Amino acid sequence: MQATITYLLTEQAQRAQMAATGQPVARKQTMTIEISAEDLPLCTVGTDGGISLDATAARHWNALLAAGWHEAHPIEAPVFAPDVLADIRRGNGIQEAVRVDLLAAASAHVLNTPGISLSDMSCYVYVPKSLLRADQQSIAHKLTAVDASKWDTYGVYGRDLSGEAQAVLLARHKTAVEAWHAKQSAAVDFFFAHPALRLTVTYHNDLTISTTDTTAGNVTLTYGSPRYDELSAEAQRRNAADEASAKAAAAAKEALKTAAIDAFVAASGDGLLIQQHAEKLLCRKTVIARMADAALDACGLPAEYPDSTVCDDSDCPCGDRVVDCIPPAIYAAWKSFTLPEGSTVEFRRVRDCRSAADEEWEDNDDRATAEYYVAVVTIPSGPFQFTRRVRLG
Repeated sequence: MQATITYLLTEQAQRAQMAATGQPVARKQTMTIEISAEDLPLCTVGTDGGISLDATAARHWNALLAAGWHEAHPIEAPVFAPDVLADIRRGNGIQEAVRVDLLAAASAHVLNTPGISLSDMSCYVYVPKSLLRADQQSIAHKLTAVDASKWDTYGVYGRDLSGEAQAVLLARHKTAVEAWHAKQSAAVDFFFAHPALRLTVTYHNDLTISTTDTTAGNVTLTYGSPRYDELSAEAQRRNAADEASAKAAAAAKEALKTAAIDAFVAASGDGLLIQQHAEKLLCRKTVIARMADAALDACGLPAEYPDSTVCDDSDCPCGDRVVDCIPPAIYAAWKSFTLPEGSTVEFRRVRDCRSAADEEWEDNDDRATAEYYVAVVTIPSGPFQFTRRVRLG
């Protein structure tokens, strides 16, 4: 049988052949050779029965590269009229030898490196490229079933390693999983032993326990982990208990507020107000505002002072800032008030803006009022807290 072989010459091989023959030589060459039935798997058989082998196609590039052809796109023959079939077979043999060496070295590396484990033999194990010689590395880079995308490691499938290496990988993974499950279980025990701990639980979300054990740190259980359901149920029980407790506290506080409102209205002596309240036509906001005024007035506080007027022009001297100290005269004014225990205050130094930022002033300082102080006072009054902003001095 005959086959038509198509290939490309390197420029050097083209020039050498032209020098040898004295004739023009094309870079792309075609030749017809005799082949045997054993050669057919390497060739393409057309619908008309014609047999061909196109070395410019990608099918045999890796083998031809291993056999010494020049890497280009397409690949190029370094000599005129090469024995393409022999080069493909030789290249395949070289590739197979490198693959065997790589897998043997990878298996040995796995056995000697305790930190490597694998749960699924259809996944890659990554080993150093330095396990191979430099000339082998260029060939291994082209091997199928090898991940050479990383700069310093090769990825080989676990299933391609020796039986011993596979068994060790699986055993290490099992040991690591058991250790991790033990750590997770200890963290779950820690959670159960500390009733104040809480976890947010959504549908199948990861649950991370923050332990006080510096060796354990934060431990995460993913859905499907042993004791995940147990932990999730306890976390949800605690969250539900918190929610119920919060609702009960809110209801109790609301009851206290209602009782305080009832007592205030009853003590007012205002018959019309009492009747309106009894008929549930008295707005809650209205009566609370009256309660606030009564409680704050009883402290001797002056009327509510308006909010400051401050612009956003950085050149304007206006401002309203929290301060942690006040002048003696302002302190004297502050001490004239009688506040109940549990009251809080925030002192502020204020200069109100007197005009729009674009208005012209002879003296920039005149754009703001003189400095004054205000106190934002919050007092407890039964179940309520009332706040008033007052000017001091």
